[in-house]
Amino acid sequence: MVLENHFSGDLTQPIKPQDLVVSLQQTGAGGASSLKTWLFVRAYPTKWEISSLDERQNKLVVESLTLTYSYFQTV
Repeated sequence: MVLENHFSGDLTQPIKPQDLVVSLQQTGAGGASSLKTWLFVRAYPTKWEISSLDERQNKLVVESLTLTYSYFQTV
């Protein structure tokens, strides 16, 4: 599923829930490692937000994605 198409009003196609794996990563000198991993079953996005960008402030831009899902489990 392409999120841009989903949230830009392209609702001509039915929503197709999919299984989704989310992994919290830690990076260091030895590379990346997973701290925690979750499996979301039959998930689809319901909300996508991007924080405001102000070039005068030294702040990160944060993207937030809200999902609807049947259930989740720790992997």
